[in-house]
Amino acid sequence: MVTRVAGRASGLVIAVALAMASVSGACASEPGLPPDAAPELLLGQEIYRARCQSCHGRSGGGGIGPSVRDIETRLDPAEQRTIIVQGRNNMPRFDSVLNDEEIDAVVRYVREIF
Repeated sequence: MVTRVAGRASGLVIAVALAMASVSGACASEPGLPPDAAPELLLGQEIYRARCQSCHGRSGGGGIGPSVRDIETRLDPAEQRTIIVQGRNNMPRFDSVLNDEEIDAVVRYVREIF
């Protein structure tokens, strides 16, 4: 009985260690901001995580949606903003979800971080 409990406990320890490793590995690929970053960048990061990363990827590399890495080489800020506001292809429009300040924060975050 002691062996059985010890075996379960060590299995639990291994499972917890693997889960922690996968979480830390996932976070390592996500661009981070220092706590003293500009408030607009912190807001942009928060919105990107909540609204954008499920399609554009944690590190901006794409997935369901296209990559947003190096977006400044493809779109100017006004074009990027228009896509966020109006949507494009499978991307929904965000004009009724995000206010102007939030949209500007996402544009800046994506342009400066990815």
